[in-house]
Amino acid sequence: MLDGAWFIIVLIAILMFIFSKIERHYRDLARALVFDKNPQNLAPIKNHVLVLVQGVHAGTVNSVRYAESLSLNCQAVYIEIEPEKTPAFRKQWLDIFPQVELVVLPSPYRSLLQPLLAFINEIEREHPDEMVTVIIGEFASDKWWHTLLHGNTGLLLKVALLSRPEVVVSNVRYSVAAKHS
Repeated sequence: MLDGAWFIIVLIAILMFIFSKIERHYRDLARALVFDKNPQNLAPIKNHVLVLVQGVHAGTVNSVRYAESLSLNCQAVYIEIEPEKTPAFRKQWLDIFPQVELVVLPSPYRSLLQPLLAFINEIEREHPDEMVTVIIGEFASDKWWHTLLHGNTGLLLKVALLSRPEVVVSNVRYSVAAKHS
């Protein structure tokens, strides 16, 4: 008579445990979100905007324009994978965007992540009162398979910065559909 009933009893006990953990999470979250200050006394957020760039093209213009709309404290970050190409890129950058400081981060091991994370850590040490916003440009296409060819680096960076609550990651999409058809 109780041959299969033990499984149901164990399943109900496991589900009750899971549901109680979920309920506790929502109660703790509600307590943590209680706002006890006067909103008029809050200082505005200072924003340090980093635009990740790899070349000067229409998508870059789109990302830089968006970054400048967020803050005057804006820097372009170029991860130097091929040092021999940097002088030409720097000249092209200064010709198009003289108002935006270009920060070149050397990466001898061809890593995008390590130099960027170290730079963000440095900004946070020097300016603990500022929010860091990282702008990642990405191409938007009307063909699904184009997505497989682009945007993997941005996804990797977003995942790496996901656990950093003081860092905002924003994707700025540039549509190439009209120009590529």
